[in-house]
Amino acid sequence: FATRDLGGACATAAALMSQMAPVFAALGSIAFHRDVSAHNFLVKADTAGSEQFSLLDFGLAVRSSSWRSEHRRKDIAGDPRYFTPAAWMLIVHGLDFMEAFPDTSLMRQYTQRVDEFSFGVLILEVIFALWQGPAGERGFTEAERGVLEGLRQAWRSFWS
Repeated sequence: FATRDLGGACATAAALMSQMAPVFAALGSIAFHRDVSAHNFLVKADTAGSEQFSLLDFGLAVRSSSWRSEHRRKDIAGDPRYFTPAAWMLIVHGLDFMEAFPDTSLMRQYTQRVDEFSFGVLILEVIFALWQGPAGERGFTEAERGVLEGLRQAWRSFWS
């Protein structure tokens, strides 16, 4: 991986976002994928260097219209590295705890925004997987390079 400068890595992430945002907007009224992760995307690059992205494998998908009640009966699904904090809290504390939790936005993260959260994690993964690192980048101070390299190393440690 790690073949691009920060601008190139961000350009790929921006292309992924701009192509998939309309897909998720349309899909949200039909289904939640529940396994948005790198292994469920197909990437096609042409000779000009532009990339096209496709979302695959709807095997864990649920109907969005019934998910608000079905989430009580269905297991948490997908790649744990992409789970929402709410999914982790469901695993650790259970559904009763989550439904009684004072901050209702946390439960909405699981019942209404599960794909968006995972997609955000995927965007970060794309940037850090493709980016060569701050050493050759211009416009950063040594202190900023150090912070960026620490961030990059922490991210890579999480994914390896």
